[in-house]
Amino acid sequence: NEAAAAFANPAAPASPAAATGDGMAAPGTVVGASAAREAPKRVATGANGAPLPDGMSILTQGDSDALLTFKDGTTNWEDLVSWGLKGWTDNSSPCVSWTGVTCSASKRVVALDLSGWSVKGRLAPELAAMDELKTLNLSSCDLTGGLPPAWAAFPKLQTLDLSDNPRLAADLPAGWAKKGALPSLAILALRNAGLAGPLPDEWATPSALKSLAVLDVSGNAVKGPLPEAWADTEGAFKKLRVLNLADNSIGGPLPDSWGASSATFPALTTLDQGRNLLAGPLPTAWGTSGGLAQLTELHLQLNRLVGRVPEEWGAPDTLPRLTWLDLYGNGLFGPIPSSWGLKGGGVSRLTVLSLRPGNPGLCGKVPPQLRSAAVDARAAA
Repeated sequence: NEAAAAFANPAAPASPAAATGDGMAAPGTVVGASAAREAPKRVATGANGAPLPDGMSILTQGDSDALLTFKDGTTNWEDLVSWGLKGWTDNSSPCVSWTGVTCSASKRVVALDLSGWSVKGRLAPELAAMDELKTLNLSSCDLTGGLPPAWAAFPKLQTLDLSDNPRLAADLPAGWAKKGALPSLAILALRNAGLAGPLPDEWATPSALKSLAVLDVSGNAVKGPLPEAWADTEGAFKKLRVLNLADNSIGGPLPDSWGASSATFPALTTLDQGRNLLAGPLPTAWGTSGGLAQLTELHLQLNRLVGRVPEEWGAPDTLPRLTWLDLYGNGLFGPIPSSWGLKGGGVSRLTVLSLRPGNPGLCGKVPPQLRSAAVDARAAA
């Protein structure tokens, strides 16, 4: 149907019969049949009536318009061309040698990757019109102007990487969590992207971001507490495997609700909250009632955490898959509970336990069942 919309069926080859100079058919010509086959060839045209370039369909034209709108919002395109970027002109198809563009067999743009090209300019809301786009990678550029709320409309986008755009200066858009938003997005990488503001409560909407598996907002200036709504909303983040919030300014306590139920982050394997401003004790409720049952790595280093190391984490079936625990650079005190690492007990698979530097109040000996773990310094002073 797509091809039929773009191109008319080409006319059949001309009949070998030819008309004579006086307008009479040449001998042997079958007039009715050949006339039907000799209809003039129809050429696909765009909205302005101009012929479309080779390799372009009407739907490809829409992709091209969106890409050229993005190009118009850049400020160093001539530099990119001098560095070897090719294509990206009005009279060519994005599916024919446009740098960074990948198309499907049906001539639709499915990937845009200009990572590392140092593109300067703003993100174009119009890119969301590319309804077959699956990968958008503009990392390691110099983009500004924030994250377009209109990008919530990408229906098939699976990977969005805007990392290492430190002047993007954006808040995380609450609108990216409206009903049906970004239904296919699995990887959202926004590391070192100049982000500020809080983690939006709205992102816990179960009908949005429902495919999200990796969320990386590390290395920004994200503020505020960890949202209780992310744990309290039934059905939210069902597929999230990696949550990287490291190197931000997130404060407040670690919410009990983030790890106290099997319904919360049921697929989460890696939780990195290192190098923030988190304060208060380690939650005794984490790992109970089947919470965080898939978690293998927990990074909480270089925060402001205080209190005892929870004996409750040594209870049977608590954090059963945890292999790596970073706690160094905090203000924890007391001994490492003797229940930790016992066969059949909690944290029984722990292989890396980082306690030093910091935590000057820790005392006693490392339990013998943990001595095979790669413990950073002794728990004892």
